[in-house]
Amino acid sequence: MEGLFIQKSTDPQAEIIQNDSSLKLLAHHDEMEIMLQTVRPDSVVWIAPGEDPSLMEFYYILQGEASIALPEGNVTLCEGESFYVLGLKEPLRIYAENGIKLLYIASKPLFDYLYGYLGDLNELLIQTGKKDKFTYDHGKRVMKYCLKICEKIKLPSERLENIVLASLFHDVGKFFVPDEVLNKPSKLNDEEFRLVKKHTTDSAQLLKLKFGQVVASIAKQHHERLDGTGYPDGITADEITLEGRIIAVADSLDAMTADRPYIKGKPFEEAIKELQSQKGSKYDPLIVDAVAELYEEGQLP
Repeated sequence: MEGLFIQKSTDPQAEIIQNDSSLKLLAHHDEMEIMLQTVRPDSVVWIAPGEDPSLMEFYYILQGEASIALPEGNVTLCEGESFYVLGLKEPLRIYAENGIKLLYIASKPLFDYLYGYLGDLNELLIQTGKKDKFTYDHGKRVMKYCLKICEKIKLPSERLENIVLASLFHDVGKFFVPDEVLNKPSKLNDEEFRLVKKHTTDSAQLLKLKFGQVVASIAKQHHERLDGTGYPDGITADEITLEGRIIAVADSLDAMTADRPYIKGKPFEEAIKELQSQKGSKYDPLIVDAVAELYEEGQLP
């Protein structure tokens, strides 16, 4: 019938797949796009302010619950409820404890932009995950810890997008580390450790091309330490950005507590004590104290 357009489940659809969500383009006409967004359980997604103030983005919850973080407190929306953004000034954080499905309608074309913005790095992260499952899940957990820390220390919202991107993709450079080194259960020799350390600069180079120098610098610093014993540059204290110091703590916390094929992770209480023992020498006291408070309040793990 003229004017009727039918799509079957077997028809090919453009899709962006991330480690915590996916976005399918269902239909588009003129400038409007209709998409389906699926967010996996225990994940966080962001709605960033658009460059076009006339852009409206409408979200209808098809399944699950969405918790929207607002300065005055979280708002939870359930199946059948909706929200939209227009003239958004600050990034909006949405948490999906049990996963959600959203009908997403944009008044301006966004899909191709998002595909280009995230697609290449997501694919590289997925390929890295095939080499090393720990790395694939690690970025997502580190991002979640960073967000909780940022809330606790009240990091200005305009700085959140950079730390979200840097923390999620901070280890993407591990794609270039040989498999036998990346998955070696025993202690690395000097040459192997040199290859692993290079992932910080490789990640930064990839992120600089995609997101700019600020995000790249933050990601590059996640193994730096206050006393200068970190890598790749051995910078100290205030030379390390606040965002870099946040990711350093979050990264170390997950490295200690997450299970790997060859070793079981430490209990959170033990990991936090280890962070506290190096507070002020290797890790920022403000960040370590925030992690300890989050654990005591039951917000970690």
